[in-house]
Amino acid sequence: MAVDNQLYDRLAETWWRPGSALGGLDTLNPGRFAYLDRVLGAHGWRYDDLEVLDLGCGGGLMSEAYARHGARVTGVDPSSVSLEVARAHARESGLSIRYAPGRGEALPFPNASFDLVSCCDVLEHVDDLDAVIRQIARVLRPGGIFFFDTINRTWLSWLFVIEVFQEWLRLVPPGTHDWNMFITPGELGVSLARARLALVDLTGLGPRLDPLGLGRALLHRATGRMDHDDALALVGPTRFQSLLYMGWATTAGRSRPKRRRRRTSPHC
Repeated sequence: MAVDNQLYDRLAETWWRPGSALGGLDTLNPGRFAYLDRVLGAHGWRYDDLEVLDLGCGGGLMSEAYARHGARVTGVDPSSVSLEVARAHARESGLSIRYAPGRGEALPFPNASFDLVSCCDVLEHVDDLDAVIRQIARVLRPGGIFFFDTINRTWLSWLFVIEVFQEWLRLVPPGTHDWNMFITPGELGVSLARARLALVDLTGLGPRLDPLGLGRALLHRATGRMDHDDALALVGPTRFQSLLYMGWATTAGRSRPKRRRRRTSPHC
């Protein structure tokens, strides 16, 4: 089964619609930021010190979260329709975010442009993982952070992500994922090393439940017995990496991003 990346054009108007397949992706954000907050805090970094690139930003769910944390944010995505939705929502929300068209394999930014590159729910959709990782390394400043999450290629991810989540419950459209494009931590580690990025840490991301509890939660979500706030409360960093995992890598060099004067002109 090939991944249908065109669905992000067809469904772009649903990025901010509660209960939609795309709008539901923000249930992962609290878990992502719970982890990233700890990473930044442990190194004395602050969001308002950071120039952030949200790679594969879609309709801006993560971009807006970074902006609300105080970062200066650029979002990039190949879907022009999704970018229009992202720009409109940022304007409505009073947020200054720069959005630009582009693909991970050829990022339209100079070398060493960003303190943090964020790539969430994206790597399992790209055709050339090594090319994307090389581009991320290129646009990161020395000492910068590459923060990511992706889906592990295991029998559990085939069962839950493909068979249950996608094919049976249809919580995401068919063609959203292809199990063969999922990435094991070992494969990602090799790709990072080729680009001279050092993997620092990995952890699981998802419902803090055993597989049986996860199955019940998915059923409740599909049948409307779990609302959006309930879903947010379930998700966080876990030790269980067989489905989703996240982590961070860094470039060699400076240990802390330098403080920069904030942009004042809107880019949305």
